Amino acid sequence: MFRGFVMREAEAGGAPVWLQVVLSGLLFGLAHAGWGAIGGTSFNLGAAIGSTVSTGMLGLVLAGIYVAGRRSLMPVIAAHAAIDMIIEPWLILFALSGGFAHMGH
Repeated sequence: MFRGFVMREAEAGGAPVWLQVVLSGLLFGLAHAGWGAIGGTSFNLGAAIGSTVSTGMLGLVLAGIYVAGRRSLMPVIAAHAAIDMIIEPWLILFALSGGFAHMGH
């Protein structure tokens, strides 16, 4: 979505590569703001901001990989799959055990 659609559409619209990368990273980060609602009794703004910023930075890296890989989605898919397999299970356990609820206290 963020590389295969957003960046291609931005490129077709004449956006420079740096703007395509920033747009992709920003939207990728915003799409992950929902982590602020996982594992607590209410929405945790600190967790939402943290997840948005960190995944936004990851989105910038993934967009860079996409550009460096001559706009092939395969390296980005492999990188994202590796991240999901290594980090995601622990992140989900942290969130569901109430880890985000203690942020900012």
